[in-house]
Amino acid sequence: MEEDGTIFLKGRLCVPQKAAVKMEILRDARRSTYIVHPGETKMYQDLKQSFWWKWMWVDFAKYVASCGIYQKGKTEDQGPAGLLKPLEISM
Repeated sequence: MEEDGTIFLKGRLCVPQKAAVKMEILRDARRSTYIVHPGETKMYQDLKQSFWWKWMWVDFAKYVASCGIYQKGKTEDQGPAGLLKPLEISM
């Protein structure tokens, strides 16, 4: 524990179990000009290096599920497009 009451666990800042604090960290990470929406797994791995709180992955997954930017970036599962058709050659 630091003099100001800050607690670290294996070099990571321990975040209190207050939803507002955790959400602010997630919002700031998403808004960061350096992250640029690398994908939810990469963002989680980056945050996990600096922060720790109980059930961090669950809170992160809920946040990503509610974030419109992440949802727009996801590719849809689609079936094969079908056979290719040759283009007509005009003479």
